[in-house]
Amino acid sequence: MLTMVMLPVSVAAGTPPKITSVTANKGSPQAVGTAITWTCKATGSGTLRYAWYVYRDGERILTRWYQSGSNKFTYTPTRPGVYHVRAFVRDPGDAQVNLTSDKLTVNPLPPPQITSVTANKGSPQAVGTAITWTCEATGSGTLRYAWYLYRDGEHILTQWYQSGSNKFTYTPTRPGVYHVRVFVRDPDDAQVSYNSGKLTVNPPPPPQITSVTANKGSPQSVGAAITWTCEATGFGTLRYAWYLYRDGEHILTQWYQAGSNKFTYTPTRPGVYHVRAFVRDPDDAQVSYNSGKLTVNPPPPPQITSVTANKGSPQSVGAAITWTCEATGSGTLRYAWYLYRDGE
Repeated sequence: MLTMVMLPVSVAAGTPPKITSVTANKGSPQAVGTAITWTCKATGSGTLRYAWYVYRDGERILTRWYQSGSNKFTYTPTRPGVYHVRAFVRDPGDAQVNLTSDKLTVNPLPPPQITSVTANKGSPQAVGTAITWTCEATGSGTLRYAWYLYRDGEHILTQWYQSGSNKFTYTPTRPGVYHVRVFVRDPDDAQVSYNSGKLTVNPPPPPQITSVTANKGSPQSVGAAITWTCEATGFGTLRYAWYLYRDGEHILTQWYQAGSNKFTYTPTRPGVYHVRAFVRDPDDAQVSYNSGKLTVNPPPPPQITSVTANKGSPQSVGAAITWTCEATGSGTLRYAWYLYRDGE
């Protein structure tokens, strides 16, 4: 008979994991927004798992539960404070150890800095000229810009915060001494401001008339339409008015109209004609200019070129005879007839 004897086997307990260090990849201090990676160096049996606690100013603010294989943990602080982590290491037998890292100070982001605020045009400029100010600034994250506009020291316009654009454009409509104050704000609402230099804006120069000319030379006849053109330059949309003179007497006025620099008139009486053109800009600055004189003569008398009968001579008593008068002249001609027999 065969007898089997079972001998006792001694199984030694597994060695618990051991953490040798928990270190950050960056020294202290750092700024908000800087990614920090902590590495836990540990030894132990089997595949180790790692968990992490994050502390800010001694308060636990985040927990990363156990994960296998990776001994690193990355966190990006969004607020200033004194940070540290506590790493936990667990082996397959659930033996666990932990170790706290050194403390690392995270400072607030530095506030934005403005290096210059400049206009794209020098002083002085004229009313109606678009001016663009540019703010050169540095800072963390996407900066936002706001603008105050001043005229003669008075705050006249505000453009609220906008992201990404460091330019502000304005077209003055009134003369004065202008400047801007720019405000720059970062994602943490840290704000700085800066004044530009002053820029003088002068009233626009008054309009200038270079010529007032008629489309027809002198002399002309009564009934001929004449168009005068005023060539002028000036600020904004110019308006034109006209005085018409005959033999030095003001006989007609055309009041101000915008955009058209022409005036047409058809004389109905002979005489010496001229016009005076008036030009006015949006600020009501006005200039005027006389045209040259143009003689308008009475129309020439009509001319008869022929008077002919529709039938030759002789004809018989009772035959209808039609005479035709060929004539030229001004306007609608009128005709009258005398009929003679044997000179009577």
